[in-house]
Amino acid sequence: LPTPKERRGRSPARTVRLSGVTTREELLDNVEAGEILKETEEECQAFGAVVSIHATMPSPLGENFDSPDVGTVFVLFENPRDAEMARRRMHGRLFADRPVTAEVVDGTPC
Repeated sequence: LPTPKERRGRSPARTVRLSGVTTREELLDNVEAGEILKETEEECQAFGAVVSIHATMPSPLGENFDSPDVGTVFVLFENPRDAEMARRRMHGRLFADRPVTAEVVDGTPC
């Protein structure tokens, strides 16, 4: 991740990466995956306008082909301040008894 010094001159990041929100097994069920994303989006809308939301899904070829960040949820906000507010409020919360790690990242993987 770039340091604050490296970020100067660029647009502030608007994407929040959430780890611990879901698991590979939960994402294998399309209905459950949709519910988790919907619930996460509704939670995040409390901090500002959400442009898009995306989860890194398991590979259809099996667990050996999964991306290392399967289960990570990315939320793109309209406003960088809202992304930072979501990061502060979501980090450390429990979701299905799992601690959530939240960080603002560059890029828009959504």
